Amino acid sequence: MKKPFSSLLSTILPLLSMVLCIVSLTGCTGNDGADTLDLLGTVPADAEAVGVLQVNTLVDQTGGKIKDGRIEDATSLKDACEQLYATVGSINVKYHELFFSPESGLEASSVIVFSYKGSTFLSALVADEAQLKNAVGRIAPGDWEKVGKAQVNGEFVIRENRFWTMPNGMIESVERFANLSEVESFRSNAYAETMSKSTDALTVWASIEGLMKTSGMAFTQQATARMALGMFFNNPSCVAISANVEKDMVKSTMRILDADLKPAKCELAVSKIDTKLVESLGGNANFVFAAGVSQKLVKQLLNLASSFGGSLPEPYASALEPIDGTLTFAATMVPRDGFSGLGFKGAVQTSGKNNARLLQVLEPVVGKVQVDGNTFRFGNEGYGTGIAPLADVAKDFNGAWLGLAGKMNFQDRPPYYMFSMALVPADGSLRLDFKLNLK
Repeated sequence: MKKPFSSLLSTILPLLSMVLCIVSLTGCTGNDGADTLDLLGTVPADAEAVGVLQVNTLVDQTGGKIKDGRIEDATSLKDACEQLYATVGSINVKYHELFFSPESGLEASSVIVFSYKGSTFLSALVADEAQLKNAVGRIAPGDWEKVGKAQVNGEFVIRENRFWTMPNGMIESVERFANLSEVESFRSNAYAETMSKSTDALTVWASIEGLMKTSGMAFTQQATARMALGMFFNNPSCVAISANVEKDMVKSTMRILDADLKPAKCELAVSKIDTKLVESLGGNANFVFAAGVSQKLVKQLLNLASSFGGSLPEPYASALEPIDGTLTFAATMVPRDGFSGLGFKGAVQTSGKNNARLLQVLEPVVGKVQVDGNTFRFGNEGYGTGIAPLADVAKDFNGAWLGLAGKMNFQDRPPYYMFSMALVPADGSLRLDFKLNLK
């Protein structure tokens, strides 16, 4: 069963995988938006999710060359995609043969990917049809068949000056998309103008309701998810994502917007992480978590649990009440007696009242707790052999309400990369900042 955000990730994966492989971008280049709006005119207005990748920006920023709207050189970008393909092994990454090659036959402008009724489509502008057919042949040999105004080769379609990829057999959908009126197309969405003017490498819009309907969730689960989201945000309507790549770093931002495309107001009593407490754990870790937890937030969360028909047993509910400030936990996997054990350190700030309740619950789980004023500290000797310095992680959590950092890889094999995610209070809402260090 797919969840809404799993649907979103599977929609933008072909674009995001390309962005993740670029390791030498700096700054931004302009985008006049004409090509983007042109392509968005062939996206149905009720698409669940829409993404825009600015190919010209990526090529220019990786030291490539573009002349008269065509790629002359994108060697470093192609090499990075090849490296990612060797790691991930996904056909989606092989699409770089189409988008980042001087012989692609495509305009070096916008590439659109969108999800419609659970199916993913991609479109771009054709510059040279013969070159494009040769480029497609390098990754998917086959014959081109004439179907109405379109030429079809498996999942690939050329129709007039448009290139499409589609699920096999959905040529009728492509024909309909090509003839949409402005009202029927995504251009009628106010966010289309924002996407066309964006200077970000990748821009994504997704309807929360659309993702719910195509997630595979049962009706009752959808209702519960809507209720939970509504308790966190006021009138949540859609998700907006942007992504850019700086030197050795992928950076992405996600926001929840309301029906007016403004940041949806956060209904939780969020506070900021005490980054000095995070840094005080010291050493290196492979996993770090931190959150700003006020007593007001604890009460809100306990009430939320009750509203869903559940509640914590009294000893645990009472144990949460003293928490007031920041709680943080860092861990590494360490060899112990022939198997991997968990080395960890943690700290919890409290109000100083009823601390005995928290100690009674905490010590059976983490071992001996050291009481340092109103701060509880705990850990074991196996901690400290990870790859992320806590001092650097603390910087990523600066200004955040909740932070998560750790190491990740693709398909459970090296190389490993450090990532961080931070939920940051901003504009009365919450913004998710994501970083992936490719060094």
